[in-house]
Amino acid sequence: MGSLGQLEAAREAVGAYPVVNRSTPAFFSDDGCQVDLDTAGRMFKSGLIILSHAGVVRSINQVAADLLEGCPVLRIKDGYFVIERAAVQRGFSELLRRVSNSVAERTFDRDRNDFIGVPDRSGAIRYALKVMSAVRVESGTEFLIAIVDLVDRAAPSRSTVASVFRLSEREAELAELFSRGLRLEEIAQQMGVALNTARVHLRSIFSKTNCAGQLELMRMLTRLASVSFTVAQLVGYYAEFVV
Repeated sequence: MGSLGQLEAAREAVGAYPVVNRSTPAFFSDDGCQVDLDTAGRMFKSGLIILSHAGVVRSINQVAADLLEGCPVLRIKDGYFVIERAAVQRGFSELLRRVSNSVAERTFDRDRNDFIGVPDRSGAIRYALKVMSAVRVESGTEFLIAIVDLVDRAAPSRSTVASVFRLSEREAELAELFSRGLRLEEIAQQMGVALNTARVHLRSIFSKTNCAGQLELMRMLTRLASVSFTVAQLVGYYAEFVV
């Protein structure tokens, strides 16, 4: 059964379409801290969604609601979070299954780079989804998901770039240095490679990110940086913000 079929089966099991809660959306992390999604979203400029184990949207902040409103490939349908591309939906469902199992086994590492890149209708990676945290509740597992539009924002981590765009270690290193504003000559020197080798890496990055040039790549990398944080940092920053 495909992912959309699984959602249909889950919907039948629930017996009724769930209601999305947009009032005071919050998430309790595994250490008991409460994260206010709207406040966190404003701080990190990212959409935040709470999903049930069946893909039901339990809560959503305003940033995510605004993003999904104009997004043709990600949407909430009948209360369920749906990715238009079936293969990506399957990958996302599998990721949530693995995370759910690790939470049940108490081996979940919230600092892992559990990212999924989501292409737009042209096939270019346009959005990134990240599992920020997951907790066990009475009905199963709930997930805190960050969602960001990559077309438009500081420097993402090397591991984040590699995970989203499937870059090699050297390509991810170059992308990280590039996102800090270094010129290609400086990057080559810092990486200890010839300038031509750096150019080869850059061309490969263009191909994998579907960017036509350096300006477009910079915009995409700065946007990706907005989700390069862990839920521990999110809780810490939020606590500091409200003190």
